[in-house]
Order: sequence, then structure tokens, then C-alpha cells
Amino acid sequence: NGQESSEASIYGALAGAYQAPVVMLAGDDVLREENQAIFPHAVFVQTKRATGNTSGISLSPEQSQAAIRAGVMQGLAQRAQCKPLTTETPVQVEIQTASPALADLFCQWPSLERVAGNVLRFSAPEIESAVRMAQQQAELSGSLQPLVATLKSAQKRVESAAQPRLAPVIRAMELDLEKLSRMSVTDTTGVLTRIEDLARQVD
Repeated sequence: NGQESSEASIYGALAGAYQAPVVMLAGDDVLREENQAIFPHAVFVQTKRATGNTSGISLSPEQSQAAIRAGVMQGLAQRAQCKPLTTETPVQVEIQTASPALADLFCQWPSLERVAGNVLRFSAPEIESAVRMAQQQAELSGSLQPLVATLKSAQKRVESAAQPRLAPVIRAMELDLEKLSRMSVTDTTGVLTRIEDLARQVD
């Protein structure tokens, strides 16, 4: 609904739909900065300090467990101060993907509207439907099948051009398909970026 939402606020809103308030959150220092205003009466337990997008300095498992346990007890003791997080409905959601190619993949859903190269929009009647749709997009981004279909479609486009100069591109696609056939988990964004690069060579 026009506000950037963190994972905590999204699931906090889902809990709020069931009249359940958030009483405790545990994570890094950024979690508190992003959500203090949203959950003003919740207890925040810092178990690590963020040093980058994918790095941080954490407490030991034993220290984290003890801090979380104490935070839960404190949060439950003051739960009367915490109110469920409410969301206006219907819910208008915009999703920014890691690449335009990933947005192409998501557009297989007819309910999604493309509003920019890597931005999609949809409307949901309530927060639970919105979260379910977002989860489906996340699951799709980790699935091999749509990637294989996208790569095969691109391969057909190149082959239909019938240009000898594109032979290296076709061979590169064949090698990528062979690699995908041997994989059970893949870097979806990386593979889609690879497809984009190959498509640019064709153009």
C-alpha cells in the first residue's frame, strides 16, 4: 500500500490479521532500526551486528538462545501493551525483482501487472492472499523448470534466425541446458542474467 515493507512487518501484518500482536523480534541491529516504529511496544533482541548485506558478527548459539528466551519472557509479560498490526484492504503490492529476466518469469501469473523493467504489481483482497502470492514468486525464483523453459524458448529464437554467426550462442545455450539438467538447486538470478546476456548477443 505504498510503503516499503520488511519481512518482519509483512509477517507481523499476517499475524495481525488473526488479531495476534508481535511481542518479540530477534535479529540484527538493522531489524530494530527498520521495525521500531512499526512495533513500538515489542521487545527487540539483538543477536548479531550487520556488517554487510550478507555478513554480520553474531553472538554464540548459547548466548543467542539465552537472549531470545529472556526476550520472549519479557515480551509475553508486557503483551497487553502490544496491538495487532493492521493493514488496509485490499492490499496493493509491488515487488521489485533482482533482474528484468526474473520479472519476465514472474509474468507467467496473469494477475501480475508489469509497471517497470523489474517491478511487478498485484492486488490482493487481504494480507494473507498477498503473502501467499509473494511466497509463490519466491518459490518460482528457486525452481529449475521455468528456467529450463525460458532457456529453451530463447534457444528456439536463436535457431530460427538460421545465421551461422550465432552458432557459438546456440552451443553456449546447449551447454547451459546440460548444466541445468544436472542441477537440483540453482542460482536463478544468475542463470536468468546469463540468458539475458545470450539474448543481447543475438540482438
